[in-house]
Amino acid sequence: MWQPCRSFGKVSPVRPVLTRTRAMSTIVGAAAIAWATACDPDPAEPEDEPVAQVTLAALDANSATLSLYDGLLGPVNLAGVSQALAPQKIIEQVEGGLDTSLADPTCLTLKSDRTSFLDLQFDRCRFKGVLLDGGLRVELTTEAGTCDGVECVAATVYTTRLDALTIGKSLVSAATSVLRIPTTPGEPRSYTAEVELTDKLDRELHLRHELTFTRKDGCVDAELGAEFMVDELAISVAATAVEICGNKCPRAGEVQIAWGNGQALAWEYTGDAEVIVRGPRGREFVLPLEC
Repeated sequence: MWQPCRSFGKVSPVRPVLTRTRAMSTIVGAAAIAWATACDPDPAEPEDEPVAQVTLAALDANSATLSLYDGLLGPVNLAGVSQALAPQKIIEQVEGGLDTSLADPTCLTLKSDRTSFLDLQFDRCRFKGVLLDGGLRVELTTEAGTCDGVECVAATVYTTRLDALTIGKSLVSAATSVLRIPTTPGEPRSYTAEVELTDKLDRELHLRHELTFTRKDGCVDAELGAEFMVDELAISVAATAVEICGNKCPRAGEVQIAWGNGQALAWEYTGDAEVIVRGPRGREFVLPLEC
């Protein structure tokens, strides 16, 4: 729960670090925020609101890109399938998903060698209601493992590369990402990416982020560490325990951001279509969410 009256110290933005446990990747947050013991509210600093707005825009663009990949490259039932035959089954599922999820499948040109890659060219397609226009290359590999004492495909790893792909309201000018999806349902998925994009307000953003998430009962639980640049300003972001169900606003989770010479802000998600952004010494303001 938010505690606005802890001691405040300077925070220097650092690049998020990805650490490994035995089972999953864990994001180490880019910012550690402490708060003032004096609770008399100060007025918001001039930079506060623009920085929070561009952070929300970057998180929204990241969410749209990940939703596309996760929807397009979802888990495949590989029980009893050998590692040699798994890629063909995975590609068949992706192709089948495109046929059912595109409003007009004829908008897509698809090429594949049936074993290692898919080249997708979207011509103003609607994928689950989201506009897609441009090209995307997906390369896939499988990881061998043991399932109940028997050799199996433990995970599928998708490496995606694109340039000039419109996803919803954002134009992604260049991006490379890796999405790892375990075969066992319920195990955490991991996603790392470096993206250059132009958002709906024509701001050019350079994002680098690392994410772990799980899906259950139509909801996503995620942890995120990110760093991005806008107008030569570096902003570090740490999001923890974020829960999103369907297309609704996040109903739980906390975001902390840091930039410049120790400036810091944070907010919590509650399911509302807005967040209360808080800073040191009781500063706060409200921003809308696009959900």
